[in-house]
Amino acid sequence: MKLKNSTSRVSRKEELIYQIFRQKEGTALSVYDIEAAVNIDKQTMTIRTIYRVMDQLLSKRIIYCSTLKDGTRYFMLSNYYDIELTCHMCGWKSKTAASVKLQYPDNPLSSICVMGGKIDLLGVCQECSKLVG
Repeated sequence: MKLKNSTSRVSRKEELIYQIFRQKEGTALSVYDIEAAVNIDKQTMTIRTIYRVMDQLLSKRIIYCSTLKDGTRYFMLSNYYDIELTCHMCGWKSKTAASVKLQYPDNPLSSICVMGGKIDLLGVCQECSKLVG
C-alpha cells in the first residue's frame, strides 16, 4: 500500500520509512529503530536524513510523537492510540495500541486534527474475575 498524500509530493525515503511503520503497525518506533530497519533492507540512510524525513512525515500528520523515554522520541502512525488496561482489584497493567476511528454526531472535534492519543481503561483482569465470579 502506497503512502497517500494529495497535497504534496512523496519522496522515496518518505515512502520507505512509511512502509517500515506499516510493517510494524501499532508499535512505537524511534529513529534508531528506523535506522536498524533500513539497514536490514541493505539501504543506507544517515540518522540526520531519518530525522529530516520524520519531520516531514510529522508535518504531513502521517506520524506523531507518541512518547518520550530516556531522551528518545518514539513515533507511531497517526491513526493509532496507546491503550492502557488496568485491573482495579490487583493493579495489573497492560499496554497495547489500536486503530480507533472517532465518530461524533455533533462533530465537537471539527476545530482540531486528532492524530493519536492515549486511552486508559479500568476493569477486572481474567485472574481477578475468576476470584469474583
